[in-house]
Amino acid sequence: DLWLALREDKITSSDASSIMGSNPFCDVFKLWQRKHKMIPPEPMNERMLRGQQLEEPARLLLSEKLGIDFKPAVGLHDEEDWCMTSLDGLSPCGQYICEIKAPGLDTHNLAIQGDIKPYYYTQIQHHLYVSQSKKCFYASYFPNNFNELVILEYEINLQYIEELIKKEKYFF
Repeated sequence: DLWLALREDKITSSDASSIMGSNPFCDVFKLWQRKHKMIPPEPMNERMLRGQQLEEPARLLLSEKLGIDFKPAVGLHDEEDWCMTSLDGLSPCGQYICEIKAPGLDTHNLAIQGDIKPYYYTQIQHHLYVSQSKKCFYASYFPNNFNELVILEYEINLQYIEELIKKEKYFF
């Protein structure tokens, strides 16, 4: 409840993808309506529940493979207090973060090919901006698949961040 309350008046990585127009599930107007409590929050669906249930085993596997002890974390940007992130994992040194997805097979296969959905990219860039971390490890987890954990690495894209923060500030 505390985490949900904190998110109400902040821009999060999930919000960022709606603001940038890359979220196929929630456009910027729907986000605005949710932030102003004109419509209810998005209800939990099977896809979200699956991701929630598989996040911890995926984090443990990712930590083991990379030798980094990732722990979930929530943070605010040092200067932009309206800018929040909920990290699936933060390294003890603070230099590395992870974004864990337990997607459908099509999205997992996209990761196997070395690519991700545009709204995941936006989330990652928002995470990197807020956390001021050096690198994000994107982990696509599909249990019982030959390639069950696919790891891709991302660094901050300053040109993209400039546009993202401009749009987030305007929305905020």
